[in-house]
Amino acid sequence: MGLLAERVQLSTGESVTLRELFGGVPHVLVFVRHLGCTFCREHVRELADLSPDLVTFVSTADPATTNRFRNWIGTPHQFICDESASLFQRFGLKRATLAQAISPRIAARGLISVLKGNINGKPAGDPMRLGGTFLIDGDGLILWSHVAKDVSDNATLSEIRSAIAAADSSVTDR
Repeated sequence: MGLLAERVQLSTGESVTLRELFGGVPHVLVFVRHLGCTFCREHVRELADLSPDLVTFVSTADPATTNRFRNWIGTPHQFICDESASLFQRFGLKRATLAQAISPRIAARGLISVLKGNINGKPAGDPMRLGGTFLIDGDGLILWSHVAKDVSDNATLSEIRSAIAAADSSVTDR
């Protein structure tokens, strides 16, 4: 089965294929660890200005919890609920080792995130799951990716915007 034929459940409860969700155009899938994670909350807020038609988040939390989070954080973006983590696995996203979850660098990054107002909450989803960001074209090909090296590692907004711009220019160059 091709990637775009994959059926997913949205936080609204609706079941759609990735093809239907993407609408035949390049799309960014952002996999977040868990909804109580300071780094995930920071990441969702940082990407708020990107078009909801372009970005969808993926969580391992259930639809009701994910929808409450989506409304609480105020994002217009869709969320896929991947409770079994099968989509995470399909994209090669693994669970963190102890060293990928706890280190002085991660603690320092966590303090910076908390100081920006991203307070940790109760884990909603798998707190040991590593995240990632993928730019996928309308045919289901991965054009760009960022796989987290540890629990604090997220693609930056500028990296994502650069990947989108490069994809736009490659499409117009064809």
